[in-house]
Amino acid sequence: MPLSPTKLLKDGLHTQKKATAISALAEGVCATVLMVALITAIFLFRSNSLGRAPSGDVVNQAEQKQRLTEFMALSPLPLLTVKDNEVTQAIEAMNLSTEQQQKLREDLTPRSVQKSMTETNRNVKNQALALAWITLWDTDAEDGDVVRIESQGYSRTVVLTKKLQTFAIPIPSNGVINIIGVQDGEGGGITVGLASGATQAVFPIMSVGQILSLKVGIN
Repeated sequence: MPLSPTKLLKDGLHTQKKATAISALAEGVCATVLMVALITAIFLFRSNSLGRAPSGDVVNQAEQKQRLTEFMALSPLPLLTVKDNEVTQAIEAMNLSTEQQQKLREDLTPRSVQKSMTETNRNVKNQALALAWITLWDTDAEDGDVVRIESQGYSRTVVLTKKLQTFAIPIPSNGVINIIGVQDGEGGGITVGLASGATQAVFPIMSVGQILSLKVGIN
């Protein structure tokens, strides 16, 4: 029996409603999936950010205070002098021009002569130039901290690493080596340690431009 126009119209409306409902359901499911994905992404991002170790130096206030206290109480740091048979190697590693190297060689006094000097020759001793070994390193995170060391007219800029960097410097006649903060790598301050032979000093947390003076003597 042929369907009546009324029946066909009702069936069409029913089919259209069904399609609309399915479409709405699909849109709702898609929106829910997108929302869940977004929330998951935000959660993972925050988790990774919170769980990641800071890239710069992290030294708490108690340790900062301790480092400052210990540095202020330091006795003059005994320097390990460069031996006569080490002088050539030491000078070549000081990043000096050929002219500067030659001038330094002329100014150096043999270690054996230094040892024979007495207190009565104090003025002569003060004029004698000698070299000492210095080691620098980053005491905390290796994040690009940079310092400059200055001693008896010699200056050297060093990018601090966890690996010890040893080189020679002129022994200062005034008994003071200056360390200047040049760059704070990734935050948290400049963290530097200095040693000469077996003796060492850990500096307070430094800022860019800050100058810290270390008293030294001859070992």
